[in-house]
Amino acid sequence: MSQESGLSGCGFFRQPFPNETHMTEDTIEDTELAFLEELRKHENMWVAIVASGDEEIIVGSGEDATEAKEEAYSKGFKDPVLFRVLPFDKRYIPAIA
Repeated sequence: MSQESGLSGCGFFRQPFPNETHMTEDTIEDTELAFLEELRKHENMWVAIVASGDEEIIVGSGEDATEAKEEAYSKGFKDPVLFRVLPFDKRYIPAIA
């Protein structure tokens, strides 16, 4: 396989494009770090979030999605996004069915 194709070695990894940047800790904004720290408080729980401008705000949480949604509804947020906050000390590889 040639270097011109952008792939090297066995073909699984490609060389970065000239203008490509990679996310580093320096490029993460303070608001993103604050949101991640807030998520740490809800580890292994379901959270309900809403967008507010360029930020996301946690408006509910609970042991299951219903609890998180009900808390968000009780605060007047009728269309929150729900997701489970996975443990921060483990890595996950999603399975492809």
